[in-house]
Amino acid sequence: MSTLKTTLLPVCILLITFLTACGSGESEKSLQRENKLPFLIQVEEARDNKEAVFLSDFASNIEYIQPETSEKSLIGRNAHFYITSDYVFSTAFRQIILFNRIDGSFIREISQYGQGPDEYRNTYPYLHFNEAHQFTYVKNYSNKVVGLNASGGTDLELQLPMDDRTLVSSFAQLEPDLFVGFHSNFDCNQDIKLVLFKQNGEVVKTYKNHLTCVNDNPGSISFDFTEGTFYNWNKGVFFKENYNDTLFQVNQDSLRVRAIFNTGEHSMPYEDKKTIVENGSWKTYFSISYVDETADYIFFTMGFRGESHSGYYDKARNITKLADLKGSKDNRFSNDLDDFLSFKPLYATESNKLVGYLEAPEVLEWFEDNPEKAAKLPPHLKQFENMQEDDNPIIMIVTLKD
Repeated sequence: MSTLKTTLLPVCILLITFLTACGSGESEKSLQRENKLPFLIQVEEARDNKEAVFLSDFASNIEYIQPETSEKSLIGRNAHFYITSDYVFSTAFRQIILFNRIDGSFIREISQYGQGPDEYRNTYPYLHFNEAHQFTYVKNYSNKVVGLNASGGTDLELQLPMDDRTLVSSFAQLEPDLFVGFHSNFDCNQDIKLVLFKQNGEVVKTYKNHLTCVNDNPGSISFDFTEGTFYNWNKGVFFKENYNDTLFQVNQDSLRVRAIFNTGEHSMPYEDKKTIVENGSWKTYFSISYVDETADYIFFTMGFRGESHSGYYDKARNITKLADLKGSKDNRFSNDLDDFLSFKPLYATESNKLVGYLEAPEVLEWFEDNPEKAAKLPPHLKQFENMQEDDNPIIMIVTLKD
């Protein structure tokens, strides 16, 4: 059986369920009537025709916030930034810092890493911020997941399933007392993919893993916390696994095919997933590392042979685009809105915005390499020329067109 057929086998089974389901919102119902669901995201075709993709194609303006840099507020590496109407949450390894949404001033560190009763054991930078309830997740020393709000208070205490067959890494909230988690096929012997469970950890339902892989070294495991990821949009929960080209919508009754990433001959073969992780050959396949959604678009990042490409799928026009910046390994969206640095989204908000960030060294390098463009910048951007290399990143908030 070919790789593509193997990857899409569950899709054929689930299409019947999906095609009888209602869309979420009038525009989606219209798309469904026009037979445009599930969406087919032509990644391979887009890469063959990759081009400069401009922010003005889908966005109207950009806001910049520079979180205050001080000894207390220095942000850790590989942080994720989440915004509310009042705050910026910065979540990194063993660190959660709160900044003012308007001017970036430091407010407080939310709780701390440690073994005390009000401290945490781990942060979850790879989990989406709970935008509906405005809290971020940590694990405490009772091995429970806690949702911390802006004041450092606990808005949720969650027990993850403990049985080896239903252990989960990433997860999302479906209902007030119902969660869905991803169970990794870490040893190629796991027949469960998704686990539905209550707040107390009780498993109420599982979704089967229809795909199989080969473990050439029995007894060994291969585990990645970001192998299966979730995002929330329009009161729905959506799920994408690294070694599957299908994007699913998850609810308590069924899985529905939301979209298919057509990666063609560059699709990752699930049967070789353990070997791919161990020898690093994932670079020879298309790797979809980020997916998020708004009313009009599905945004994603595609990695291939050491390069990454920001991309999007236009739902209404059925068009897939991948960004190409000549001479760059990080092919982001070209910024023609204010002629500053290019943009790579990290997540989409429910208020129709995309959030990304710029590291201080790349900002300083841009000013050095682009003196003519820099001279024409407005004062609120030109001030970044005075950044220090160890300053906190600049957060970019892109507003999408209505």
